[in-house]
Order: sequence, then structure tokens, then C-alpha cells
Amino acid sequence: MQLMPVHQPTTLPEMIQYKMVKRRLKQKDLAILLEISAARLSEILSGKRRITIDVAKKLYERLQVSLGFILK
Repeated sequence: MQLMPVHQPTTLPEMIQYKMVKRRLKQKDLAILLEISAARLSEILSGKRRITIDVAKKLYERLQVSLGFILK
């Protein structure tokens, strides 16, 4: 049996989705955790909206997304 290679996230939306899967969070649950609306999270994940400093801080503190990755 051959294992499939794991795709490493290269964008912030991909990293957020990776963290959601890893923690088994639904989009609405993550929105609650980040204290933002589900609509705003959807826009962030689709690349239509950039994150605020407040959301960046929460991604770092609550999902352990590295600051280097957030600033990339």
C-alpha cells in the first residue's frame, strides 16, 4: 500500500482550512472561535477579504498558526 503525499498549505486560507480539518471544526464553529461572522470567514477562505490584525492575533492564539505564515 502506497501513501498519498500530504499537500502542505501554501496560503493563509489553505492553512485555516487545514486547521479546521485537523480540529474537526465546521466553518460556523471556527467563526465562533474567531469571534467573526460566518459570512466574513467565508470571504476570508475564498480570498475575497483580507484578515484584520484582530483576526490574525486570534489565528495565532487559538489555532496556533505561526506569525510568519500569517505575515507571508
